Amino acid sequence: IEANQTYLNVVGNNVANSNTTGYKAQSADFTDLLAEQIAGASAPLPGGQGAGINPIAVGSGVRIGSVSNDQSQGSLLQTNQPTDVAIQGSGFLVAQQNGQTMYTRDGHLTLDANGDLGTATGGLIQGWMANAQGVLNTNAPTGPVSIPTGVTMGAQATTALTLQGNLPAWS
Repeated sequence: IEANQTYLNVVGNNVANSNTTGYKAQSADFTDLLAEQIAGASAPLPGGQGAGINPIAVGSGVRIGSVSNDQSQGSLLQTNQPTDVAIQGSGFLVAQQNGQTMYTRDGHLTLDANGDLGTATGGLIQGWMANAQGVLNTNAPTGPVSIPTGVTMGAQATTALTLQGNLPAWS
């Protein structure tokens, strides 16, 4: 009965969170409590005189072995929010909140008063900031990702271009 209740809880949780941003379904995995084979199988009778017999087993029921979260990539949707992001693959965003490191797949992000990128619950998204030339130092420690408003970067003219392609045979 406990396994059935847990399964119903998982199903109810999936339904309740079906419209939650970044939520993916959970699944309940059942395992046997105890199983014992009390009679073996037999082969079919010669000459087509009868079928074989399946083995006979008894058990003591099931329990929930684990409840697993689906971490696969969902569908990407356009939101028209410039700070929203989507995670391609099975990664996570890293956020710091109240001295704790948290991981999330919810890409609905906002800017706080300091221009720092944050989660809906106030966690600051962590990452590496690019220098003035646009280069990331991934050996440096991460920090809050800041998008300062009103700051502009000067334009740079393109100096090189590589173009590749195939022409159709009839041209």
